[in-house]
Amino acid sequence: MVLKNYRVLHDVIGLYTLILVAWGFYRLLFRFPVWVEELFLKPVVFGLPVLYRLRQDKGKSWRERLESVGITRTNWWAGVSLGLAVGVFYLLVGGLGMVLRGGDVIGFEVKESVIVIMVLAVATAISEQLVFMGYILTRLNDFWKHEWWSVTLTSVLFGLIHVPILVWGLRLPGETVVAQFLLIMLLGFGNGIVMLRVRNLVAPVLAQMLWGLIAW
Repeated sequence: MVLKNYRVLHDVIGLYTLILVAWGFYRLLFRFPVWVEELFLKPVVFGLPVLYRLRQDKGKSWRERLESVGITRTNWWAGVSLGLAVGVFYLLVGGLGMVLRGGDVIGFEVKESVIVIMVLAVATAISEQLVFMGYILTRLNDFWKHEWWSVTLTSVLFGLIHVPILVWGLRLPGETVVAQFLLIMLLGFGNGIVMLRVRNLVAPVLAQMLWGLIAW
């Protein structure tokens, strides 16, 4: 049992390292339109490693494997309700913050289609939450049996995966990178708590999707 638990930890570290390195090199060397990144590249870079790891879970049906990352009908309505509630909170807090900074409440230009923005926000949320709240968090929590440690580490990893775009993509100054990292980490922390409450991926996906309306 101990060896099995450490194998799970090894898989988590390997999966995260692979995604971080691959996505980091992409941010450093390439730049495609946002819709290409979020609809095509991110599902491949983020989603395929998770599917590969799930495929390695011998002795389990695919239904059990998908349920282990929160893709399940169990607690679906609870996940929708909690995800929307937390997402609206993110939306209000984020909007208030933008108003206080003198910006627009909506984080995208008027010329952009609201539908396009929502599609991109949903696609981003699915790819990222599958990795972090669906795979990494649930396995860290099973390994440690300690909710706060698991959520904290997952939120730190979630923040770090966004550093490449902050540094190489947006070329933000150092203090802004730190501030954005902490903000994203708090988003990850909130999503982690939500995920462990309902064990359904729809909750953190909806929460991040609503946050994404501000981020875009």
